Amino acid sequence: SLRGRWGYIDKAERLAIQPYYNYVSPFENGLAIVKTGTSYSLLNMEGDEVIELRWKSINRLPSGNYLVQDKNDKYGLVNQKGDFLLRPSYDSLTDYGNKVLVQKNGKWGMLSYTGAEIISVSKTAISIYEPYVMIRQ
Repeated sequence: SLRGRWGYIDKAERLAIQPYYNYVSPFENGLAIVKTGTSYSLLNMEGDEVIELRWKSINRLPSGNYLVQDKNDKYGLVNQKGDFLLRPSYDSLTDYGNKVLVQKNGKWGMLSYTGAEIISVSKTAISIYEPYVMIRQ
């Protein structure tokens, strides 16, 4: 930290990424979550933004993917390379590692990482109790 801003140093304690950020996370799988002002981004180890600095929140998930929330409170999913698996358009999103439970306009569904519907986004409720899925029409 330098003057209240955070950056990164390398193992030789040389400045690797300038202290520009209000918040930084540790790198995991080559990516770090950073914040400037009220916006979040993902950085690679070279200091390049993998996704632009414009997100309301970014959270690293146990699956290794990232849950992103846009300024309109819509959620999407980004993989460990910084590629969007699902663009932000969901009111709720839970990543189960091989499938994603989503809510949109009060209806629930289940999607693959490619966005293909496993269960159409038209159900009143869906609960997952691995390996079972309970659906309320």
